[in-house]
Amino acid sequence: MGASPATLASWNETLRNVYLNGVRDAVYTDTPFLDILQKKAPGPGSVAAKRTGGLKTAMVPGANGSYGLCLEWNIHVGRNFGVGARNATSGQTTGWLPLPGSQTRIRAQIRPTYYWGGFKIDGALLDTSKGAKAAALEVIDGEMQGLPLDVRNQINRDLYGDGTGILAIVTAGSSGSTITVDSTRHLEEGQPIVLATATGTSPVAATIATIVSATQFTVGTTPTVTTSTRVFRGCGVGGGIHDPLGTPLASEYGNAIKGLDLLVGTGAYAGITRTGTNAKTAGGSYLAQAKSTWTVDNLFAIWLAAKQRCNAEPNVILCDANYYTNFGRIHYGYQQWPSAVKKSVFGYPALHWLAPNGQEVPLIIDLAIAPWTGYMLDSEALCLGVERELGPMNGDDQTIVRSGALGPNGEHANAYESYWYTSCQLLAMNPGAQSKNTINPSA
Repeated sequence: MGASPATLASWNETLRNVYLNGVRDAVYTDTPFLDILQKKAPGPGSVAAKRTGGLKTAMVPGANGSYGLCLEWNIHVGRNFGVGARNATSGQTTGWLPLPGSQTRIRAQIRPTYYWGGFKIDGALLDTSKGAKAAALEVIDGEMQGLPLDVRNQINRDLYGDGTGILAIVTAGSSGSTITVDSTRHLEEGQPIVLATATGTSPVAATIATIVSATQFTVGTTPTVTTSTRVFRGCGVGGGIHDPLGTPLASEYGNAIKGLDLLVGTGAYAGITRTGTNAKTAGGSYLAQAKSTWTVDNLFAIWLAAKQRCNAEPNVILCDANYYTNFGRIHYGYQQWPSAVKKSVFGYPALHWLAPNGQEVPLIIDLAIAPWTGYMLDSEALCLGVERELGPMNGDDQTIVRSGALGPNGEHANAYESYWYTSCQLLAMNPGAQSKNTINPSA
């Protein structure tokens, strides 16, 4: 029997359909930062619990007279100045004891971030299955296992952000289907998005049709965008378990985890204005260093700055592949450094740098990090404050329920829905202990 000859196009399509999802799963299920934080949960006897005096929760007023839950903990910002050298004989200039002082701490307060992951499956698949057990094995199993990984990946990506939830920034105005942004690294074909202002207002829904390049993508409509437009994840559209009548379109602005890009800045964090007496709680941001002049001396400078700023001792560097490779070539020699790769204490393959305190600091690749960027962290000063562990969200005591979406005559869709849900937040016992370093590859 004759067969059509294989072509490059047909092989490309085959590879995409058969292998792409598996490759994505293998690549994007690594969540180094989230894994590190989860090993340092603020439980009894943990470093985080000792430094915070124990994580607490408090009810705080919200909008329209409502109340919400906040996570509270202490941040150490000042030492005791009640010390000094004095003469044993009393006198106005030599003998009076120093005035008693105390350690200075301020109370940090931050609301948890709520992450939801929902899936919908065809009702006919469940209705024709032979009982609930068979249905779970045939249909639900893949969704229930896959969705938590997607939620974890999203949380891990947001851990590096500033809480705005912005996926990309539009860099050129247009009114066509092609949109130019600073980077498409967090975007995928078929992904629903929201185009809105920098503060999340005036949202417009769209769906990504194709990823054209590292800086361009197309959508199925022709929205008008300007350089003040931002790209957010699509949310709040249509019906569901929690919004059966549908809700207004909304951006995700301000709803993501308050991550490292907020910690290494100088703006307010957890209700603390980090200026004046609280300046020590501002992290270090070392930007646009030239690749031609970047050496391991830069790491020494960043480490020592954190030590001087707040007596921190950074113990891990999370970075992208470019930063990792650049360090390896400089520190170990071109094409020789792979022999120096070994497992870190966090379980990930890493190159190691000898810090000024004599400790080996691992460099670990995290795919969620922007190109040519590294974060030098004191992981002992960070923890994940968890209000609710990731798990299924029940509706009327059922893990999976009929879809809340309604048809034109008020009928329910022939589909079932379920959600995974967690609430958590990145907590910093010592925000000044964290630093960000960006290399300029073109300089």
